[in-house]
Order: sequence, then C-alpha cells, then structure tokens
Amino acid sequence: MTSLSRITLLGGLLTLSSALMADPHKPPTYILDGYDLSRAHGLNAAEVEAKLKDKPGARITEANIHADTMIVAKELEAHHIPGQLFTSLAEKNGHVWLIFDVLNTDATRPLGQLQSQNFVGASRVPASVLAAATGLKTGDQLSRENLMSARHAILAMYAKSMPRTRLGLKLRLQSKQGKTTLTWLIDEPR
Repeated sequence: MTSLSRITLLGGLLTLSSALMADPHKPPTYILDGYDLSRAHGLNAAEVEAKLKDKPGARITEANIHADTMIVAKELEAHHIPGQLFTSLAEKNGHVWLIFDVLNTDATRPLGQLQSQNFVGASRVPASVLAAATGLKTGDQLSRENLMSARHAILAMYAKSMPRTRLGLKLRLQSKQGKTTLTWLIDEPR
C-alpha cells in the first residue's frame, strides 16, 4: 500500500514538474493562410507577397508577423506611399490571414465637402434625428474634428434613447471629385 501511494505521489510530482517546465508565456503559434494587401493602395500585392518570408501553410509567431510588417513598411517607403501601416489578424481555429492596412495620418489632407450621409442599421432612432444630431449639412467642409464631433453626437443620441446599452458605430467615407458621402454603420444591440 505504501509503495502504491509513493508511485501515485511520484506520478503527480512528474506531472506537476512537466507542467511547470512548460512556458506559460510562450507566444501563440498560428498557421498562415495568406495575406491581404488590398488596403495597401499603391503596392503590387503579388510582388510584395513574393518578398515576404512566410508562405501560406507556414507556422508563424508574433515575431514572424513583425518581420513581415517591416518588409511591407519598407516597400511603402520605397514606393513613397504616405500613411501609417497597421497589421491585423483574422484568426479562426489557429489559422490566420495577415491584413495590412495603410491609413493616411496627414491631418491636413482635406476630406471633401459633404454630399450626403446615410445611417445603415438605425432602427430605434430615426435617420432624420441622427442627421440633425451630427450637425453636418450638405456642402460642409469635412474635417477629422467635425467627424469626431458627429460620432460623439450619434453616441449621445443613442445613450439618451437606449441608456446602459453598448452601440457599435463605424464610419465609411466615399469621396469622388471632392464630394464625400458618409455612411454611418450602426450596430444596435438586440
């Protein structure tokens, strides 16, 4: 009986020691499914993908993702493409797509004049009320500041009509010849 309890105790210690030896802070490993460079306007996606170190099917870590991001950043610089590079992951069951976005951070770049604004997904607050709340009128020169103010006004309107609920709100800008259409994408809670 004593030897059985020693074996059980020894087995428990071995299990515990192997669990302690495993690195709990080890970075996650993913399987790369591919790259999305469609939002890095001005770059030839096929040429850039050929220069990236990791190919679809490879196991990658955050270090690999960082290295690929640096390659894309150098390509943007070589092609004189302004903006800020953001890398994000679309992950499902350990498989990832690396998505490269280039956002123009030049605050002086004009956003155009307001042609119209639409509210997609708004059902609890009428679009006319939301449009009035934004304070934006057709022909107004758009800036980052007045778009942020409009966003805050929409959120405040929903906070009054639906207290203590969380709202998803995104903005899509479509510009053509200096005229901009705003599409507010509203994800109302169910």
